[in-house]
Amino acid sequence: MFFRRRKGKREPFEFEENRKDELFEGIEKRKTVRISPPLTLKFLTYPPVSERRAGSYNKMEESDAVIKDISLEGARIEVERKLSKGSVIEAQIYSPELEPIEVIALVVQERVKQDDEKKIYHLGLQFLNMDEESRKRFKEYLIQCLY
Repeated sequence: MFFRRRKGKREPFEFEENRKDELFEGIEKRKTVRISPPLTLKFLTYPPVSERRAGSYNKMEESDAVIKDISLEGARIEVERKLSKGSVIEAQIYSPELEPIEVIALVVQERVKQDDEKKIYHLGLQFLNMDEESRKRFKEYLIQCLY
């Protein structure tokens, strides 16, 4: 049952079966809930496989990022440094209420926005590896942030 407001009153109504998809059109169907807690990310980057030279698996310098939203499966971050889609990063998630969480992540989305005189890169990360203990602690932290 759905509700709508008419003339300031809430009244129930039913969707026609063939129109239910319209209600949910554009809503993402995620496996996990994303939240925006006060977290930061420090990371080291490996270049994408397509950009690696033979025998060149050296890590790049450490960088910081602002986490815009996060879930157990991935995150959306903002950085001032370009990272290509396909890059793999070793990261640590930091918060005053949480011991650092170590994770290996893949850059699955990249967008750039010009902010005044500098570029800000918006990256989508997919978490590839997080040990079970860290995953359990991180899950408990995310649940606490919801309430």
